Amino acid sequence: MKVLVASTVEEDEKKAIEDVVGQFKLDDNEKPAWLLVFYTEQYDGDAILKALGCLGIDGPVHGGTSCLGVMSSKGFCSVNGRALGALVIVDDEGSYGVGASEIGSDPRRSAASAVLNALEKSERQGEVPAHIWVSAAPGVEEELLRGIEDVVGASVPISGGSTADNSIDGKWSQIDGQHAYKNAVVVSVFFPSFKMSQAFQGGYDPTGKEGVVTHASKRTLLKIDDRPAAEVYNEWTGGLLDGVVGEGGNALAVTTLNPIGKKVSLEGQLEHYRLIHPERVMKGGGIGIFASLEEGDEVTLMEGSRQNLISRAGRVVESAINAGDFDVKDVCGGIVTYCAGCMIAVDQEMQQVALQVANSMNGKPFLGIFTFGEQGHFDANRKNIHGNLMISSVVFSNKPVLGV
Repeated sequence: MKVLVASTVEEDEKKAIEDVVGQFKLDDNEKPAWLLVFYTEQYDGDAILKALGCLGIDGPVHGGTSCLGVMSSKGFCSVNGRALGALVIVDDEGSYGVGASEIGSDPRRSAASAVLNALEKSERQGEVPAHIWVSAAPGVEEELLRGIEDVVGASVPISGGSTADNSIDGKWSQIDGQHAYKNAVVVSVFFPSFKMSQAFQGGYDPTGKEGVVTHASKRTLLKIDDRPAAEVYNEWTGGLLDGVVGEGGNALAVTTLNPIGKKVSLEGQLEHYRLIHPERVMKGGGIGIFASLEEGDEVTLMEGSRQNLISRAGRVVESAINAGDFDVKDVCGGIVTYCAGCMIAVDQEMQQVALQVANSMNGKPFLGIFTFGEQGHFDANRKNIHGNLMISSVVFSNKPVLGV
């Protein structure tokens, strides 16, 4: 297996694609088995696909929008909030497929349709893939995960992230090789001939301030312990919402370092939490959130720091390598999905984040993207989860899968 990564800030889609493909330096006999392309909102998905077609690249293509830039072993890449990055896998003995479906009135069914399409494209229908990578418009990620699991089961690890724009204006998009979309789910199935692994974590710790969700409606948290959720959260944080708890308003930036956590697994002495980002306070004391909670869920106030967010991405990559049936010397590349909210909080230190990941990757190429929601798999209880302010890592190796 070979993994190659390139990035550019060329404004024109044709020039940008020519730039990254030129950086790949593929030999004449090397054919992309899977191509991942992520780009900021300034780029047009249809123009990207046209540019790829002009270069004769017709293999499985999976892509979407990233917030404000991308990152790689060369660092954080962005000029005026514009960048395009790409990762290519060369794996002659592996099978890869990409499928997509518009998210309509039944998101779960849409996701199932996308994964069935991907399996058909991979020519491995009826088989269980080693891994699934997903990108979708934000909003119904939990239902999309369940739809994928309806087809392949819950034990197949799913990684990925929700497509993003630069300022939450709905300017995100997705591509699947044939079409560009505004509100779709794109699914890739991996049947690699070499071993791979994944990890999914957040850079936050529990504070010990806990409660039970007593009233919730999907992505609106109304009450904790039978009290208005905003009042409880404001008490937990020492007045973080003082400016909006009465009349309501945007709370996205002030809550980035204090998400709500829901414990999802215990691995040895290590507790794993799904993180939920409060994004607004509503009149009446409810909190709008970017991931769903249900009545009866036990929730905890989490806390983090910029330094934790800087160092965590590299540690998630290390966890992915440790979870794999291979050594760090076998690593040949990877993908890092890093929450856009964390990226904005880290701000000028994003070069340090990229450096930490590069060190953990042993200098091998990786593509990092910035998303409005992250999807990953907790090995301890074999659960695929959607969360916020989290980091998902997939690592590829040169260690062959026996029997392939």
